[in-house]
Amino acid sequence: MNRKQAISAVIMIAGTCLVAGLAAPPVEADYIDTVMSYNPLAYWRLSEDSGPTACDSVGGQHGTYHGGIGLGEPSFLSDDTAARFWVNGKRGYVEVPHADSLLLDDGTVNFWFKDTGTIRKAGLFTKDSRGYDSGGHLTIMTDHGRLKVRLQSTTNSYFLKSGPLALDTWYNAAFTFGSKGMQLYLDGVPVASNPYAGGLGSTSGGAGNYEPLVFGANTRLSGDLVSFPRSNYYSGLIDEAALFDNALAPDDIHAICDARIPEPGPLLLFIAGCLAFARRLRG
Repeated sequence: MNRKQAISAVIMIAGTCLVAGLAAPPVEADYIDTVMSYNPLAYWRLSEDSGPTACDSVGGQHGTYHGGIGLGEPSFLSDDTAARFWVNGKRGYVEVPHADSLLLDDGTVNFWFKDTGTIRKAGLFTKDSRGYDSGGHLTIMTDHGRLKVRLQSTTNSYFLKSGPLALDTWYNAAFTFGSKGMQLYLDGVPVASNPYAGGLGSTSGGAGNYEPLVFGANTRLSGDLVSFPRSNYYSGLIDEAALFDNALAPDDIHAICDARIPEPGPLLLFIAGCLAFARRLRG
């Protein structure tokens, strides 16, 4: 076999392997395994085919879909689905009842969102009500094209804000709080911090946050222990929302964000080797 024939054979083998490689394991499993490896307290995947229950995959803190919610929408994962908020002109939200396990002094909120830009201010993840009450109120929202966090003690509000966001783009949002202070991450990269060391529980200076948890709307104007009245309804998609009972390290946040990208397996590495060998033959 001459050099030209050898090159053709190598490329043919690599092409055959590439076709076979299309049947590689789905990235959804890789992402779920990564999130689960950090032992989430609650994990709302928001990937149901139908409502009304938004299942917590690990902790039993199930929520309920209300109003204009579209299920089965395309996710940031190639083989999964997400929930769309504000469908057919109807506002939608998910409400999760309070549980004392959510009175966290240290914790992490992690989720994916894709903003359509319909609303200038919109609630993404909120456990809040009017005033300071017994402390620990938390709201994560979009605010004029930026991601914004407000965490409250019994007397003060503490804020974090990201740089500009692009519309119709998937982002990973992560917020850590507790003894090491507040930290906001966007796509695994830290973008804002604050030294305030309080949380959702008694470190807020009071009994803590007993409000319901809501996705897709803001409850910062609601009454005590209820989600009404809601405001700043969200227009876009939310997916894979996880809550952890510790402040994850920066490397952990980065690992969760990058878990959406499959690592090259033995087959893909073999393909790369074949193509590199072909280039050497040509040279």
